[in-house]
Amino acid sequence: MANIKKQLDGWIVTDAIGIGRPSEEHLDRSAATEKFMAGFVEENAVVNEEWKIIEMDGEEYRIWVEVY
Repeated sequence: MANIKKQLDGWIVTDAIGIGRPSEEHLDRSAATEKFMAGFVEENAVVNEEWKIIEMDGEEYRIWVEVY
């Protein structure tokens, strides 16, 4: 997961984290930078209003991202 910024001649990564592969074991884990936090939730879980949700094809989990 990365935060990117557009430059005149392309894009740069300002900060990044690894959140691993979605699994039952990773549901209680998250990772954070100074700008955002991310983790996984089950497909049918109730989510926090502050989160941006990313659907993944063929997966029973979704990625959540909270931007500060």
